Amino acid sequence: QQQQQQQGAPAANTPPQHRNPHREGDSDADLQLLSATSELEALDRARLGQMGDDLTSARRECEQLAGEVARLEALVSKHDAGTEESKAGVRLLEAALAERDVELGDA
Repeated sequence: QQQQQQQGAPAANTPPQHRNPHREGDSDADLQLLSATSELEALDRARLGQMGDDLTSARRECEQLAGEVARLEALVSKHDAGTEESKAGVRLLEAALAERDVELGDA
């Protein structure tokens, strides 16, 4: 029975290259995989860094645009107030003219 156990699964302390002799090229493949993984991770870090820079830039642009919108809203509000003031002035003039016309008609 001991012979069957020895011939079965390799011992836990046996180095990996001796556990399965049919997979000699795996160490090169593993190195290539690790290298490719490292390259992908570096690309991901670079992309994430660029995305972070893009987001920061976009945030600044949004803040600038929000300031511009606030400035334009203030101008529109001032214009609207001026327009309402002008309309009130026109109504006063129209009322004065109507009153004068009434007075002239009575005369």
